[in-house]
Amino acid sequence: MRPPILSLKFVRLADGPKMLFDGVEIGLESRVRACLVGRNGAGKTTLLRVLAGEIEADDGERVVTPGTRVAFVPQEPIILGRTVLEHATAGGAQDYEAEAMLDLFAIPPSRSAQGLSGGEIRRVALARALAEDPDVLLLDEPTNHLDILAIETLEAELTRSKAAILIVSHDRAFLERTTGRCFWLEHRKVRALDRDFSAFDDWVEKSWRVRPKRPAVWTNSLSAKSIGCSGG
Repeated sequence: MRPPILSLKFVRLADGPKMLFDGVEIGLESRVRACLVGRNGAGKTTLLRVLAGEIEADDGERVVTPGTRVAFVPQEPIILGRTVLEHATAGGAQDYEAEAMLDLFAIPPSRSAQGLSGGEIRRVALARALAEDPDVLLLDEPTNHLDILAIETLEAELTRSKAAILIVSHDRAFLERTTGRCFWLEHRKVRALDRDFSAFDDWVEKSWRVRPKRPAVWTNSLSAKSIGCSGG
């Protein structure tokens, strides 16, 4: 296996009295396509932000290969600037690269950055991240507010991208089509499955069977499918 270009080693992080991560290890190699799954409130968004460098862990290491460019599209992007092109080039993309990506997502580059719908905000944020041609692309619920055509466009661009990609999403079909590895955030640690998301449910069920007793939180109301699709 190739060495990771972005990784966390033995990361610990608490949110007040609640321990979110206790020895988390996760690594992304060049061009890997992965999803991060876990129950609602497990800390998936927070883990993406730690990987992106937006949050500093209480303990452990964030290791980045020198020169690695990381792009992060959060759940609720904020579009700044006078026009969407101004926003899309703020991260270093050339005008022609940003214009091409905005056009691909059916957003006129001269469009005002004000008064955008939820779907337009998402498309502008994705266009900016992809135009930057990053080495690592972190996506938090990227299909929110997108129509079918925009999702298909995103899937095609992710397929063409050379970036290592990590996705948090409630859209099971999207994850099955775009990822080839699963990271499971469970009990404050991360486990990995080197198969696509279609294999996740069986993997979770097998892991439950080998445990002497299911944790109380794993009741009949919380299936493997709900773990795979929950946000947060």
